[in-house]
Amino acid sequence: MLANKRLDAEIFLGSLKMAYGYDFEHYAKASLNRRLQALKKHYKVNYLTDLITLLVNDRNVAEHVVSLITVPASNFFRDPEVWQTLREKVIPKLASYPFINIWQSGCSNGEETYSLQILLHESGLMNKVRLIVSDINPALIAKAKTGAFSKPTIEEGAHNYALAGGKEDFYSYFNKADGEYIVVEPLRQHLEFFAHNLAADQSFIEANLIVCRNVLIYFDSSLQDRVVQLFNQSLARGGYLVLGNTESIEYDKYELTAEDETLRVFSKPVRSR
Repeated sequence: MLANKRLDAEIFLGSLKMAYGYDFEHYAKASLNRRLQALKKHYKVNYLTDLITLLVNDRNVAEHVVSLITVPASNFFRDPEVWQTLREKVIPKLASYPFINIWQSGCSNGEETYSLQILLHESGLMNKVRLIVSDINPALIAKAKTGAFSKPTIEEGAHNYALAGGKEDFYSYFNKADGEYIVVEPLRQHLEFFAHNLAADQSFIEANLIVCRNVLIYFDSSLQDRVVQLFNQSLARGGYLVLGNTESIEYDKYELTAEDETLRVFSKPVRSR
């Protein structure tokens, strides 16, 4: 029975990869299996392979499947101490650069994207920053572009913002419309959103700051290694990498320096070792 379930999942995921390029082979098995079981319940099928015909003939179904597998989990200024460190220690160092490239990988619904925008705005750096935002999930990218959030999300965000050292009125960064809070237009401008698959795609930028929080925890060790190598290749010397608080890496292996190991803030030395 277990072997049949494993084969069912392998055939289904293989079809998804072959048809659309989404590769979940190296996602953490326990988490992936839970989401595949939830997927079967959602579509009311006994076997994942029952979905293949529908999947390969309708890209919208494929993207919905991906959205169910890559369940987002984020909020504004999540782990406030990390954002305070960015505000007080990382951003001031980047401020001396004539131009700053930032890559936020795994944007989810956009909470951390706009947290970054608020931080950059309050630091007076918006006019010299290129903020590139990516996710594997097109549906999440579309949602993040809207900049629309629920009242509970904003209330939690206001609390985190204050703890992260915010000095302004958090609510001033939103307009209320139809029961939602919409990020003000100036913070929604100059954002570059695009689909990027960490499991398969290559480096595309030399970034001064890469923020990818709470994504690696869903990958197995081999994919984690591949992704950190990718970030290292994409990071300019003197640049910073910020991961999730539970995402531990052997930073020496990648010739990175721990600026704050507890908060998972790393830097790439100006000179190679």
